[in-house]
Amino acid sequence: MKSYLLLVLFIISGINAFAHREETYYIIGTLHNKEIVIQLEEYGDVCMARYITEDNMYDKSMEGTILRNGHFVLTASYFNSETNQKVVTDSVSLQEVKTDQWEGSWKDKNGNISDFKLKRLEVEDLNHPCISAIKKYRITPYLAYKTRHIQFDTLKTEKISKHVYVQYLTEPNSDITLFRVKAHKKGILEVDSINTWLESQHLNAINMKYSCVIQGKKGNYSIGFDIFFLDNELISYQTITSASCYGVPEADKKELFNLQMRNAEPIFFEDLYWFGENPQTNLTQGEYKWFQYRYKVFGPKVLDLLNQIHPREMNTKREDGFSYNNVKIWQFPEWHLTPKGVYLGYKSPGTARKNDSTPWSIIPYKKLKSYQTKKFNLGM
Repeated sequence: MKSYLLLVLFIISGINAFAHREETYYIIGTLHNKEIVIQLEEYGDVCMARYITEDNMYDKSMEGTILRNGHFVLTASYFNSETNQKVVTDSVSLQEVKTDQWEGSWKDKNGNISDFKLKRLEVEDLNHPCISAIKKYRITPYLAYKTRHIQFDTLKTEKISKHVYVQYLTEPNSDITLFRVKAHKKGILEVDSINTWLESQHLNAINMKYSCVIQGKKGNYSIGFDIFFLDNELISYQTITSASCYGVPEADKKELFNLQMRNAEPIFFEDLYWFGENPQTNLTQGEYKWFQYRYKVFGPKVLDLLNQIHPREMNTKREDGFSYNNVKIWQFPEWHLTPKGVYLGYKSPGTARKNDSTPWSIIPYKKLKSYQTKKFNLGM
């Protein structure tokens, strides 16, 4: 009997879990004479929403439940530390009355109720100036709406090489700055793909700033970048974001990008240099054979090359007793290209340490020439 009851409870819980398909809706309407855009997400019988209005791009959030008749009932609230109670400010009821057509009822903190209609938001309806980046990198309609009137101002243009320039662009409303690549003459350099990628990063950074909200208050979000290498074929750069959102203490995050200029696709170390036996094995990063190659071939070779080029640094112990002369720390290094050679850097897992930086650990291109895959002309 006990087993039977457990089975019934399991079936009932399964039915409840799948009573609503998990889906995300992007809907737009007019409330209090202002456009409102809502991103509504299903999670079983509960739901969450973010919304913005035409005059305020900073996210506001709501959470609630999905009733059996398909009504989404959500509330916006905050925690009052003085009374130790949750205070509801606004509530909304939403329902899809027919495909892509919605009806809503909004109740504000004063008890005033406003009925309004919404419809599905399509990216194509926004006439967005960056539509290519939005479609290629699948930026959502909700995020696309935030930047639908975007304009970039040029801060400066910097010459990188004979035919390559970097243009620093800022979006004045968010004060977010990133870069684009420019060719001195048409046909010299393929820049469309890489610039579409960079444009998508710029849009996402702007959206991250508008999403950085703590209980209705704006958090801190900024982004910077370092360009390490740029030629006709490849680019290496990093972004540095600093954020304090959702009550989390401010922290910096660095992200490295090694990309092909012609298509903005990632380039992996094994695409450039191969330390194993020839012909080169076709490895996929993250698979078992790739790990074995990194453990048994790549790590020992990097350790050997660094000992040849930087013997003093490799054999100097840090104050904490740590030594760089250890094969394990060079099996999976972070890396990027530089004008002088390939930088391979050790970074300890977990919290970043001040002593992790190894600016000296560059292997010159001439030392890597015999291992080059011939796909690219680095150091030629």
